[in-house]
Amino acid sequence: MVYCDSLENVKWAPDFSSSGVKSLTWTKLVCKGIELCNSIKDIEWGVNPIQVKICDACGSTGCASGGYIKISKFSDYLIWTRPDKENFDEFQEVQYAPSWKLLKHGPIIIPIEIWNELRKNFLNLPLPTVYPDTTRADVADAWFLETKRLIQNNSIGELFTELREKLIASDTMEGPEVIEIIQSIIEWVNSNPKEPVSGTIEKVDKSHVETLYFDGPQTEDWPAFIKRNGKLFLGLRGE
Repeated sequence: MVYCDSLENVKWAPDFSSSGVKSLTWTKLVCKGIELCNSIKDIEWGVNPIQVKICDACGSTGCASGGYIKISKFSDYLIWTRPDKENFDEFQEVQYAPSWKLLKHGPIIIPIEIWNELRKNFLNLPLPTVYPDTTRADVADAWFLETKRLIQNNSIGELFTELREKLIASDTMEGPEVIEIIQSIIEWVNSNPKEPVSGTIEKVDKSHVETLYFDGPQTEDWPAFIKRNGKLFLGLRGE
């Protein structure tokens, strides 16, 4: 997860010479050194899915495939996750492939207060209320983006199968208990994936988070959830 408690606007100039178009000055949106989009003013922000990396050879949205996100509104935050692909055909799955920044860093979370400050300088940015409420499926996508090695799965079901095969340990629980918890979360999502959710985002000490370990490098460890006073909270690692 990248939590954007501040944003930077960085000017740069793409090279359009190969397409015969006059080069312009663009403004990147950057959070903690990570480029979130390559031209704030030229992104079509109003309708999901949103291409946040437009073609830097001609400046046209949709010219190049990939680089897409979905923005949803969760409490006082805007959350960037992968585009909904429920009804995508094969061509659309390629065309609307998610931004690789999501695959590398996990979901992007921007407080609405920070978004509204950005809107003062970029009038093409819509009000936060334009975006749909975050759903169970969106929460699941944000959560599974944290799994690193598992996110290439095409469905939650496939991810669950791989999880059962490759999980080797967790901090305090036996494998069957972990699997049961993950399965209960998946069942909750699948029972009504389009239902809007409410809640909050809290920063906690990582020692309180149940981390799952796989046969691989430490970067593939998954800080999956917290059990507190009989309640279950989903975990997101912070950057």
